[in-house]
Formats: sequence, C-alpha cells, structure tokens
Amino acid sequence: MATVTLTFSSEINISLQRKSDAALTGQDIVYFVNSTGQVVRLGPCIAINGSTISVNTDASNPRPVNGNFVFFGKDTESGTSGVIGYYSEVEFKNESTVASELFTVSTEFFPSSK
Repeated sequence: MATVTLTFSSEINISLQRKSDAALTGQDIVYFVNSTGQVVRLGPCIAINGSTISVNTDASNPRPVNGNFVFFGKDTESGTSGVIGYYSEVEFKNESTVASELFTVSTEFFPSSK
C-alpha cells in the first residue's frame, strides 16, 4: 500500500472522516474523476490535516492531477446492523374523569439499513 497526500486550496468538507486506528470499518473512500471523465477509486482516507488529506491506495492506482474533481463517499458498511425489531405496541390511558380527545399520534420510524 502507498499513501497519497492531496492538498486543496479550500477547506476540507467537515463530513469527511478518516479511518480511526481502532476501527476496521467506517472510513470514507476518496474518488476522483480523471481527464477522460472516468470515476477512479483512490482509497480510504487515513488522515486529515487542515486542507490536506492522506489516502491509502495501491501503488499501481492512477493518481489525480491538478484540476481533477476529487470527492468522497461514506462507507456503506458503517452504521448498519441487522433487524433489531419491527413490532411495537403502544397503550394510551386517560386517567381523567372529563371527556378528552386524542388529536394525533405520530412516530419517527425509518429503516436504518436494508
């Protein structure tokens, strides 16, 4: 493996995350668009320092040149888990002696992984 250091003239996007030494997953992958318009996977981001990032890559991988569009993607394996539960039961009780009306009930359910 080789390390490529990329320096930018502006700030690095705050959502770019480097691979932590303790984690086996969770690193962001850096890509670039070469002069022919092809998207090339450079490798995982391993360090961020100001406007400079370091990327682990194979020695044989092509390198971006000045003017190439560089971007990153989040690791699709990070933050996913198996099904934890899909059934919920809710019970509402009215302890009041006067009539009352339930206007609405809502939830913020969303699938976190598929």
